[in-house]
Parts: sequence; C-alpha cells; structure tokens
Amino acid sequence: MLIVLANLMSISFADGETNIRNALSQLCNIATAFLAGSVVVLIILAAAVYGIGQIMGAETRARASVWATAMLTGAVIAIIIYVLTPLILQQLVPGGVGQVNIGAGGDPCAAIGGTSSESTS
Repeated sequence: MLIVLANLMSISFADGETNIRNALSQLCNIATAFLAGSVVVLIILAAAVYGIGQIMGAETRARASVWATAMLTGAVIAIIIYVLTPLILQQLVPGGVGQVNIGAGGDPCAAIGGTSSESTS
C-alpha cells in the first residue's frame, strides 16, 4: 500500500516538474534572444558615440570615450551572461546536475528539456 501511495505522489508531482522545465526553458530562450540583440546594439552605439565624440571638443571627446567604454563593458557582461545562463539554468532543472552538454542542434536552451524554438518545428 505504501508503494502505491509513493507512486501516486510521484505522478502528482510530475506535472509541476514539467511546468518548471518549460518555464526555465522559456526564461533561457528569452534571455538568450534579448542578450544577443542587445550586445549588437551596444557595440554599434559604442562605436557611434566614440566616433561622434572624436569630432567634438575635448570635454565632449572625454565624455564620449567614457560612455563608449561603459557600453562596451555592458556588451562584455551581456556576452558572459549569454554564455552562463543556459549552464546555470541547466543545473537548476531536476535531474540536470552534472550535465554540461549545450543542447542539440546549437540551441543552448534545448538541454534544459523544455520546449524550444528548434524542438517544436
């Protein structure tokens, strides 16, 4: 009787685990999509600000250089987060501890086990 009760409890918790996997997979997909675009925008804006600042006066040139450096620093931090997000979320998924493969087909979020853009098509 105790074994049957334990099996029923595992069935009732299976739906919650699936919801958590799907939520983490969606979080991973959103984070990687947003960060990829923001890195490109930050690098382009940093180049534009630096270039425009070079044709202005000395004070504006110094400020533009600081702003461009801050934008490039933000882009580097975004790249680090982009790389680490799937690895961290993969460790949070139940049963995912110790796995370090980065998904199937180049999708870093596919290893989490939820629905991703490539696995649905």
